[in-house]
Amino acid sequence: MEDEKGFFDDRVDFRSADGVRCSPMEIIVPIGFYDPDIDLFHPFGTGIFISSRGLFCTAKHVFEFEPEFLAQFDHLSLNAYPAIYQYYPDHTANVRPIAAAHVHEQYDLAVGVCEPFKNFKDGSIFHNALQALSSEVVEIGTDVHQYSYPNPILHHDGQKLETVMIPLSTKGRVIDWLPNGMGSLFPSPVYVIEGYIGAGSSGGPVLDGSGRAFAVCSRGCEAGNYYHAIPIKEIADIVVSSVELGGPNPMKNPTIRDMSQRKLISFVKMVFSGGA
Repeated sequence: MEDEKGFFDDRVDFRSADGVRCSPMEIIVPIGFYDPDIDLFHPFGTGIFISSRGLFCTAKHVFEFEPEFLAQFDHLSLNAYPAIYQYYPDHTANVRPIAAAHVHEQYDLAVGVCEPFKNFKDGSIFHNALQALSSEVVEIGTDVHQYSYPNPILHHDGQKLETVMIPLSTKGRVIDWLPNGMGSLFPSPVYVIEGYIGAGSSGGPVLDGSGRAFAVCSRGCEAGNYYHAIPIKEIADIVVSSVELGGPNPMKNPTIRDMSQRKLISFVKMVFSGGA
């Protein structure tokens, strides 16, 4: 690629879990509805790949399709389905259906599973790039970056509706850390981060200066320039019932912790029972 740092502005040195320099567009994805009848993808959230085979992490409320939320998608047909918009290293892109979503029982976190995808050219199974995840607590005062696809724009080109998705990277700073949460709204541990997010930023990753994803964007505050983010290590107890682990010790209904212990997910520091 011409710009080896990637697509977003104001970014950290972005590298995959294997240490290879890459574009965040290969790892951070818009989540939305795809309508095949009108060939339109309408995003409403953001996710980050945590497995090379297509598992991604996002916020739980991204998958809570309440009537008031669905009302904004009246322009879509009944054939629309949840999907991600997948960018590939050769600068092509495609819609990739979401096969399943698994949510945390209490916390605003979820893991989505994409349909398998094959390389257009040789038919081989496509392996996603993915970012190294951190299970460490980031200190108050740490400068961070948040990545997402907020505020999509719908416009009519004269023949059909089209969506413009503008990726966003915003600088911020951790201004508080609440290990015991904040009442019923945030029963999980939660960071308070100074910085901007927009509608559609939910589920986008928050990275430290070393490029480690340590939190998932949850909810902003309309009255101030800050937002809340859930530590990404809290996905450890999510049961991914749509996946079976093979090998000498096959396992049904694995948790993310089970998958990380088999090194199928790249945590910088392994997630163990009882915390980092």
